[in-house]
Amino acid sequence: MVRRRKNSVEEEPSQGFENAWRLHDAQMDWTGKVDAKAAFSLTVQAALLGAAVVLLAEMNTWIEYVLLGTSVALVSAGAVYAARVVAPQLRTGSVAKESASNFIYFGHARAWKPENLAHELRRTDLTEQLARQVVIMADIAWTKHRRVGWSIWLGLAGGAFLLAAAAVSRI
Repeated sequence: MVRRRKNSVEEEPSQGFENAWRLHDAQMDWTGKVDAKAAFSLTVQAALLGAAVVLLAEMNTWIEYVLLGTSVALVSAGAVYAARVVAPQLRTGSVAKESASNFIYFGHARAWKPENLAHELRRTDLTEQLARQVVIMADIAWTKHRRVGWSIWLGLAGGAFLLAAAAVSRI
């Protein structure tokens, strides 16, 4: 356990502070898992789009083209949602001005000189900064989970239309 000195007396970090770090770690884990789900979704959607290209050669009627076109549109939209999950969210517009007083996020910490950061870490209570980061991470994780949900449902719907197009083309 990390101890810090204040007025020559060693203090234990507060339980709330320790819990905030645990919450932050849990959010990092959830974010990693949703990224893996999005990567899986992208893989399935790429396979569905490949199947659509193969099936295109066998299309004969307008209904087959409509079903296949709907499939491709839905699967492509799902792929865009999945790509938005795994794409980095670096917040480049606000990071520079925020880094003067923040350093938990790597985008902020990279602007610091090591000796200045070491000094700031020794003198600063991180509770407010950590709480702010937990809220930001929660928003990011929430957004990623919603996007991967849309990706999966759009991929499933697109897959159903692809199956319908394949079935109609076999009749």
